[in-house]
Amino acid sequence: MFHINVLLKVKDPTDIEEIRQLLGRCQELSRKEEGCERFEVYQSQAEEDRFFLCEHWSDRAAWEAHKEREAFSQLYAPLVMPRVEREPHISTLLGGEGE
Repeated sequence: MFHINVLLKVKDPTDIEEIRQLLGRCQELSRKEEGCERFEVYQSQAEEDRFFLCEHWSDRAAWEAHKEREAFSQLYAPLVMPRVEREPHISTLLGGEGE
């Protein structure tokens, strides 16, 4: 299993709603991809300009393939990434495989 968590902070507050919609669409598309075990997008209730992506892929190859598909290549990379500060974390699930 391959896990990645991504923290996002929207740079311009006027973009928050559009980013929310784009991330929702990315979530919907990504969940249909082969190898996607979990893909969730959260928006902070305390700071509405912050989003959290929680992704579980069957393996790193599935995640790499994801970057070539619509959710990432046509929505996330061109429309979201330039408008956010992004902090990705490839992660290990505590109590998960390999522990």
